[in-house]
Amino acid sequence: MRALRIIEAKGDNDDGAANSAVKNPLLRMNAAFKEKSLGYKSFSDFVASQSAVVEVLPGTSPNQPRLRLKS
Repeated sequence: MRALRIIEAKGDNDDGAANSAVKNPLLRMNAAFKEKSLGYKSFSDFVASQSAVVEVLPGTSPNQPRLRLKS
């Protein structure tokens, strides 16, 4: 949530943020973060598990969804 809030504060998130745009600041905040150690195959799987707070939007391709915090 914090990584998405940082992106939203910059105003770069009108149509959502790419996974990498979210994961990179997340790793800067917590370099030890590894979705696999939490039991997820991919960062996308981790994000999908956070559906109570994160909205996954269609992207330019099925493999490139956009993310934003739910209102």
